[in-house]
Amino acid sequence: MLVLIQSGREPSMPSLYRLIVSAPKSRSEPQSEEWRERSFFFACLRAAEQSPKTPSQQADFELATIFFMEEWAELNARTRSTVESTLTAATDALSRGAARDSLSAPASEVNFFPTMLAEGKVVVLDYPIWSTTRREG
Repeated sequence: MLVLIQSGREPSMPSLYRLIVSAPKSRSEPQSEEWRERSFFFACLRAAEQSPKTPSQQADFELATIFFMEEWAELNARTRSTVESTLTAATDALSRGAARDSLSAPASEVNFFPTMLAEGKVVVLDYPIWSTTRREG
């Protein structure tokens, strides 16, 4: 998520999903011009690299870069696939319908921010259950 935020893109579940599935799967993949052109991860990484950062944000960015470009890329394919599947399954559930609309809305439409939880506020989501799960007909 750090790479998304520092790249200036809207942090959302669909964007997090795109970031993970387009991250390098080998250390040689980032050397490929084709991968660099099609990878959402690479586009975010380049934008984040060029964004202004405090020294602390720069340190975080460098750690995230090392993790994805070296550690993630060198993970055993089966291990990486398991982690990726678990993460994408979790983000997929939050990337659809009412959950997406509530949690990944553009900043201009949001009336909830995660900092509210740290402030001790309670979040209540009131969804019309039948209209989102029952088909008419």
